Amino acid sequence: MNARRAPVAVVLPAHGVYVWETQHDHGFVMEPESHPFAELFYALDGRGTFVLAGRGHACGPGDVVVVPPGVVHQIADRDAPLTLYGIGVSAELLACDPELQLDERAGVVPGSRVLAARVRAGLRQMFHEQTDARPGGRAKMVGLALQLVALVARSAPRPAAGAPRPETGREAVERFRADLDRRFYEPPRLDRAAAELGLSRRSFTRLFRAAAGCPFAEYVERVRVEYACRLLRDTARGITSIAFECGYEDLSAFYRAFKRHTGQSPGRWRGSGAAVPRLREVGPIRQPD
Repeated sequence: MNARRAPVAVVLPAHGVYVWETQHDHGFVMEPESHPFAELFYALDGRGTFVLAGRGHACGPGDVVVVPPGVVHQIADRDAPLTLYGIGVSAELLACDPELQLDERAGVVPGSRVLAARVRAGLRQMFHEQTDARPGGRAKMVGLALQLVALVARSAPRPAAGAPRPETGREAVERFRADLDRRFYEPPRLDRAAAELGLSRRSFTRLFRAAAGCPFAEYVERVRVEYACRLLRDTARGITSIAFECGYEDLSAFYRAFKRHTGQSPGRWRGSGAAVPRLREVGPIRQPD
């Protein structure tokens, strides 16, 4: 990738999503410009400043930057030239969900290792689909782009004053634990979780137990069973369907987990009219990094 002194000229294809990479030359300063589409940037390396509507946002490695449609912006490198990956998403695609409100997320998204890891993983998939050009690739790119936009829209709001500080290991694990309440149906892989946060397996295990009061796999199981109880109480759906939504491929594994935490089978629990149990004991992390 050649170092650039001018920005990449981005033209969105008909399906409304495009990804690109750019490595800046020393002293890179972009002329102010705006686009009718949204841009999400991931900073792989270097340091610089995004100026959006006259306000500066310093960024560095691992940062995610949001440029909403129509916002005048400029990029100026600082100590080290930036290497950026960008995603362009058309305003027409964003219109599918008026509640996204990307204007409220303009600039550098407050530091989250979890968000950065998921954006980085999504970018890899999108580059592969864009390069491979197989049937269904455009649809997959649209789906991945909207998924990343939704993740950004759900991220923590920007602090009222001051730049966001880097996230500590303790805070990253706590944010990851909180995010599990919405990702519990994914396979619980401890090594992947540790790598996602840039932590060793040992550090992640220690910090997660301090945050959740139990080991990682057990916490995921508790969240799944608690959610299953809500579905059993509030819907008439079958047990097989509930097990599938909660992340279980094997129905017998779901029965064993459910009985381990409630003392009853799912069918018997549903018939008992019991209240949904609170299976998670969660407190702040107090152990040192």
